[in-house]
Amino acid sequence: MKFFSLSLGILALSISVFSSLSSEPFKYKYEITSNSNHADDLFALYDYKERLIDVYDDNFLLLSDKEREKKLISNIDLFNIDNTCRSYYASGTIVVLIGDARGMTLSGDLKKDSCDETTLRTKIILFDIFR
Repeated sequence: MKFFSLSLGILALSISVFSSLSSEPFKYKYEITSNSNHADDLFALYDYKERLIDVYDDNFLLLSDKEREKKLISNIDLFNIDNTCRSYYASGTIVVLIGDARGMTLSGDLKKDSCDETTLRTKIILFDIFR
């Protein structure tokens, strides 16, 4: 009887530990890694960031937390802006890799709801001047 109780306790403990490790709630964050550190790829990186935010705002912003995460996981391909992108969902973050993904990484926060004004789209004016 002691063995059965001990086995049952260990089983319950391991299930609770593994279930908490397996999924992490959506953190409203993104990471985008450019193809290389070449100037053209770095310019393109900011375009990808703007497009990622637009896709998120258009498709996921107005959903509830649970619906948002489920739809995000099942529709992660929406963040493949073009055929050079690979996107996936990891540790509660949307990750987009462009090309070989050997360049700079941009990361930031996404809006939690339509009233969230804590996340701002920062623009680098210098990039807009030289386009």
